[in-house]
Amino acid sequence: LTVLTRATSTATTGGVANPVVSTAENTAAATVATAAVVTPLVLGVVLVLGAIVVARRVLIARRRRRHAAVTAPVQKAAITLIRPVVTHDQKTARAAA
Repeated sequence: LTVLTRATSTATTGGVANPVVSTAENTAAATVATAAVVTPLVLGVVLVLGAIVVARRVLIARRRRRHAAVTAPVQKAAITLIRPVVTHDQKTARAAA
């Protein structure tokens, strides 16, 4: 591709545009080389941050489940204190009275 580009540039401009073509080729090569180095680094950072977010969500979900498991018996006991359970014997005694 480089040879064809330079040949076309030389044939059409008499070699005057060769420095511009060379600069464009060097810029493209530097851009591709930089992207080849930076892209894996950026993806590594994204993966680490993603793992941190997932770990935090898992820990938060576990805490919520554990909290719900601990508070559920307490809430059930509170409801029992507020509204006592009527046993079958008590229902029978009330009906007979």
